[in-house]
Amino acid sequence: MAIAQGKENNDRRDLSFIERAVFAQNLEDKGFNRNVLMAALSVDETEIAKLLSVARSIPTSIVQAIGPAPKAGRPRWIAFSKLVNSRGKEKKIEGILASESFRALGSDRKLDALFAAISDSRKDDRPIDHWADPKGRRIVRVEHGLGRTKLFFDEKLEPNFGAHVIENLSKLYSDFKSRGGED
Repeated sequence: MAIAQGKENNDRRDLSFIERAVFAQNLEDKGFNRNVLMAALSVDETEIAKLLSVARSIPTSIVQAIGPAPKAGRPRWIAFSKLVNSRGKEKKIEGILASESFRALGSDRKLDALFAAISDSRKDDRPIDHWADPKGRRIVRVEHGLGRTKLFFDEKLEPNFGAHVIENLSKLYSDFKSRGGED
């Protein structure tokens, strides 16, 4: 019966990757073995493993909120499943799913929006500082990242300051080293 249902689903319309993944998970949860799943979906053992991996790693509530996303294939869903399970994403995902703007999107756009929001969150979590001149003008924005620091000079406030810093990097570095800077 499960095989017949799978073939009927495939004949009736092209199921998206996530729809096939959820179908495979539902069959396995009902106690069907992998051979039945492979026959029902007309796929090999490797594909069943990928379908089940994705279905089990993305919470059902998120899959339901996104919908079938028919244009998204296996690579996109696999990448998304890895992002969803990263630490510290839960609250951000909950906020996005609850938003009216998210719910108004089509299924493929929902996946794209959620994917973009949680893949950029590492960037959003980096601390940002500013360096201000004696007048309090924030001339330099400082972003601390993974093993690097970026400086952004506001050339509207101080047009030549960035160039001055670049010209004096050797002197700044020598000063840093002479004061016991790390090797």
